Amino acid sequence: METTDSVAGKLAGRGVLAVLACVLLCGCRATSAESRPGVAESRPGVAESRPGSLATDAVGIRHMPVTTWIGSGSYAVVVSMKTYDDPQWRQVVEALQEKHGASVIVYPYCVWEARRELARIFPRYACFVAHPNEAGRDFVVAVHRLTRTLDTDPYTDVIWGILTGYDAADALRIARHKEPLTVRRGAAGTALDLALFDEGVWYSESEKNAMWEKRAGGKAEKNNAPTTPPPHWWTC
Repeated sequence: METTDSVAGKLAGRGVLAVLACVLLCGCRATSAESRPGVAESRPGVAESRPGSLATDAVGIRHMPVTTWIGSGSYAVVVSMKTYDDPQWRQVVEALQEKHGASVIVYPYCVWEARRELARIFPRYACFVAHPNEAGRDFVVAVHRLTRTLDTDPYTDVIWGILTGYDAADALRIARHKEPLTVRRGAAGTALDLALFDEGVWYSESEKNAMWEKRAGGKAEKNNAPTTPPPHWWTC
């Protein structure tokens, strides 16, 4: 999927749409529908490449043009145009695409703009690749809500996660990891089977100041929990 033309370049000259996107950035919503025919294009080695069109969908989300590459697996990578146009972060997307046979959805400004293409593909898994400056509280909330709107029921429609890192190299290391992950420490605010972990702690929801703690080499023991969680809660 290497190309000398950036996604931003494909959208050059659409200044009116860019201004509109800035206005809609916070909510990506509009009250009226407007559509323009999408321009289909093909690229070697991909099944389909379909830029979207400016329109308002069934849940009232206003879309800027969205570029999609269709993969062979039931896995989608969703990424902003700004992040995708960064060569280092693009490597993260390409690593996931190669690893999972993933489709790639590139949205211009707001993650909600990816909704229509994500619903069309309806993958089993979705990875939202985000620069650390993008992956704040509002982004997490938006992804959580977005992934519940791909069909008509109120439940989550895809197994999803957000991939970011301190920098692109950190995210790429995660994307390229193929060995099974082993979780050795656990912490929870409700019952947790500490026998599955080397170390861990969980706090009772029904009994005040009750906690169960397991240290390395030991067994789970019930202890009196302080009103304020101890420091190891945050580092466990």
